[in-house]
Amino acid sequence: MAVDAYALTTLSDAKEIMRISNSELKRDGITIYCTTSGATASRAQVTDTTLVLVVTGGASAGTDTLTFADANKDTIGELVTAINALTPRTWVANTQCPSASASTDLVIKEATACLGSANETTLDITDNYQLELLINEATAIIERYCGRNFKSRTYYHARYSGIGDDCVVVDHFPITSITSLSVGTYSVLRITNDSTDAAHAYVSVTATSDSSNTFVNKPTSMALTIIGGTNVGVTTIDLTSETYDTLAEIETYINALGKNWSAELVSNDYDNYPSYELIPMGNRECLENSAYIDVIDEPENSYNFDADIGVIYFEGDVFSHGNRNVLITYTAGYSVIPNDLSVACARLAKLGWDNSRRDSSLKKEVMGDHTVELRDSGLTPDIKTLISSYGKVSI
Repeated sequence: MAVDAYALTTLSDAKEIMRISNSELKRDGITIYCTTSGATASRAQVTDTTLVLVVTGGASAGTDTLTFADANKDTIGELVTAINALTPRTWVANTQCPSASASTDLVIKEATACLGSANETTLDITDNYQLELLINEATAIIERYCGRNFKSRTYYHARYSGIGDDCVVVDHFPITSITSLSVGTYSVLRITNDSTDAAHAYVSVTATSDSSNTFVNKPTSMALTIIGGTNVGVTTIDLTSETYDTLAEIETYINALGKNWSAELVSNDYDNYPSYELIPMGNRECLENSAYIDVIDEPENSYNFDADIGVIYFEGDVFSHGNRNVLITYTAGYSVIPNDLSVACARLAKLGWDNSRRDSSLKKEVMGDHTVELRDSGLTPDIKTLISSYGKVSI
């Protein structure tokens, strides 16, 4: 577990604002002892980056070093699994805290004897898990209240409805850049499958957001699916790969794929069009029938924007009436979160922290052996004052 990449405060800043020390968060993390046959001694040591397990004596004497940064050991649950799987030296470890807690939360410990169950030792942990949950939930509550995301992200093909006015208000701001702004879409790539024994053939384009939330709704893959017949199966094209980052490359790949697939661009003008401009869509039938893949229409150039409030102005024209007909790819948000938002997040997290230490009868959400209690109603007047200027504007 960790504070989300898009959280409004860091764990260390939150602790400082909440006046919580690491000693207050100390608790049992892992119990451990050595069962290696023939061993005369064993010891466990915790450094800031590793758990070092040493066995002395016997045929299996030696040292095992488990690194917290390893992907299969970066949580307490994974670390305990790794300890119990060691060979030829054998150990018994048990989790005493939330298994999703970070391995790096283990408290540094000098080498301690632990041969046999009678000498089981306990490795302490700085229990950051609940604070991390509270910070993430406080961020979600504040962003929901303000109606926007605050950390910088790139939003692909965000759709807005034109109302015949000369401006649109985007969901997130401040705007730092606009990659493209278009009104409407255009069909550019025709895909067909002519398998005679298939039941169906589909094409789809999928968009995703990355784990660190640096981009949202970016087209990342195209799937070509055949159901039934000798060509049954799914072929996935990675749109993030340099091999398929233009429409011409996708066309060439599909035509070379076999399995009765074919593709044709409606014009060579789109050969070098970037794949990330494809419009995400669900399955479209293309068995003995052409399915068309869309891109944004010709991008507009005559516009301006007010970065701080997220308003884009058409110069000398209006956004025509339509349902979600305006498509904008833009980057918005703060690279550094303003201090008042960070403070508001920490204060809201502290309310949950304080509530979890009282036997409250209020409704609670239980996660593992932790209780998290935060709701929009927890926005006290002082917190609302801190975030009141960050709401969306009306034009």
